[in-house]
Amino acid sequence: YTMTSGYTAIRGDPTGKFVYRDSLWQGADMVPLGVSAFGQISGVHAQNHKHLPVWQAEVEAGRMPVQRAFRMTDEHRLIREWILQLKLGRVDPRPFAAKFGVDPLVRFAAPLARLQEEGWLTVAPDAVTLSWDGLLQVDRLLPRFFLPEHGGPMPEDVRASA
Repeated sequence: YTMTSGYTAIRGDPTGKFVYRDSLWQGADMVPLGVSAFGQISGVHAQNHKHLPVWQAEVEAGRMPVQRAFRMTDEHRLIREWILQLKLGRVDPRPFAAKFGVDPLVRFAAPLARLQEEGWLTVAPDAVTLSWDGLLQVDRLLPRFFLPEHGGPMPEDVRASA
């Protein structure tokens, strides 16, 4: 088996493409269906109720089981795509400049430097690559890229180079 993301191991040809999964991590719409599921539809981020009885009651009443939702800004979309692509173990930062007008190596310079110092990833102009340990711990590392209002680090950690 070969790990192709923090969540996917495949048997056979490791160069195969996962078009559906990879499209989701690059901004495609994703409908949140289950308990605590999150998704994005037409620029709105939504997360369902995290407690099964509440989620189930909403569904049985014919209502959307959404606990929170908000229209994403360009910054939210940048951070969301960056985080989701990190879950794949490797991110090419170059397309972000064309898509968002932002160089993520500059925007996220402080957390990237710390994560590299700690051995979780390596940074190069064409790729940010998680180490094996980084890939296994990716969900624990991601909050370093969150905005403070979403449980992220202090503003100087994220915005040092913004």
